[in-house]
Amino acid sequence: MNNDNQQTKTSRDLEIGALWLKKSKAGADFLSGYFLNENKEKVSIVVFKNNFKKPGEQSPDYRAYLSENKNQPVQKPSSEDLLSTSTETSSDEIPF
Repeated sequence: MNNDNQQTKTSRDLEIGALWLKKSKAGADFLSGYFLNENKEKVSIVVFKNNFKKPGEQSPDYRAYLSENKNQPVQKPSSEDLLSTSTETSSDEIPF
């Protein structure tokens, strides 16, 4: 079905951020990057493996943190954003 009002979305249209694999000075792998907020502004983040997770525990495998960027202030989520975030995640949702 061809609809002239519909536009094909590209992966660039659907992208909400990007992450790069890096290595800390101590040799640990972590992810560094950004996501775009509702105003399409970049919010810098870092993602670390949860080294405190015990086998069989329902804790997350990775934890994401706001990262300070010297060129822009850290944007902290509002309390409304935190309350609306679900703590449950499916293993299908995190590809790494």
